[in-house]
Amino acid sequence: MNKADIELEAMAVTLEATGRYRVLRRLEPRRFIEHPNGSETRLGLSLDVETTGLDPINDEVIELAMVPFTYGVDGRVFEVREAFQKMRQPKKAVPPEITALTGITNEMIAGQSIDPVEVAEFVSGAVLVQA
Repeated sequence: MNKADIELEAMAVTLEATGRYRVLRRLEPRRFIEHPNGSETRLGLSLDVETTGLDPINDEVIELAMVPFTYGVDGRVFEVREAFQKMRQPKKAVPPEITALTGITNEMIAGQSIDPVEVAEFVSGAVLVQA
């Protein structure tokens, strides 16, 4: 960590300590955590979905994020790959309670969409999805 990163982290900790703020940190991919050394590997995905609510009939997905990783059949994670993250504008405005929970505003998702073909290509080959 360089000096600027250390200072930013200290600011984030200070904000969180007040109880009034939640600071989200970007996932920094580490290319290789451990080399497989000939172990049999598989592709997994860590999945995160944000929606406009909990009703599967009336609420919609507003963000889809996935982080692919290579893991061994013994459960060891060897590699974390580049993440996929897309947002989409729902038919109705994002409720204030969802914005408070997720930090996602109507302005952030205005005009955005998630391409199903792009998602299908990204997930192809994955044998494990962890939500």
